[in-house]
Amino acid sequence: MTISIFLPQIENHLQKLQSPAIQCFGEGLTNENIFLLSQNHDFVLSESLIHFYQWKNGTDILRSYQKGLYMRDADIFPHFHINSLEKALEIWKSEYVPEIELQYRNGIADPWKATWLPIFSDDGDAHFVLDTQTHEVILIDENWHTEKRFDSLAEMIRTIWECYERDYFAIDKANEGFLSWANKSNPYFEKLRASIARK
Repeated sequence: MTISIFLPQIENHLQKLQSPAIQCFGEGLTNENIFLLSQNHDFVLSESLIHFYQWKNGTDILRSYQKGLYMRDADIFPHFHINSLEKALEIWKSEYVPEIELQYRNGIADPWKATWLPIFSDDGDAHFVLDTQTHEVILIDENWHTEKRFDSLAEMIRTIWECYERDYFAIDKANEGFLSWANKSNPYFEKLRASIARK
């Protein structure tokens, strides 16, 4: 499965919805830029990850502020925007702590790994991270609880595309025009939500 098929279609859906996220897209990176930015990290650059950042370099909130928009205007799916590669590496640097400096949050040991790259972030401290070694996508919530959500970035992108195709996303006119769930009673809601159900 290649994400190159789905990414332009997701962009088309955002345009049809007149989402402000369109104004927040960063220009796609070249292969050279992607490798230069990530060369000092333990990341295995998969084909999907390279295609992802060749397509667009994030919908960062900084761009939304510069255009007089709000943080959530940059969302590509409800509550989550795409981090530029530079921002993803910045978050990684601030969150990943070698074992010798292990941190705790609410009694949970810092789970961040050297191979985790935060692709999507919400307006708090939750992230969908791509494990660049296993290629799995994991949600890490604001309390450092983690849960595997997807087997690959390609599967996640296809899921986001499916949500647009099935009209599960909509611009909520009653909620400041942010991208929201039009229907939470669908098979994808639990996969893309920011919280992790406690067992």
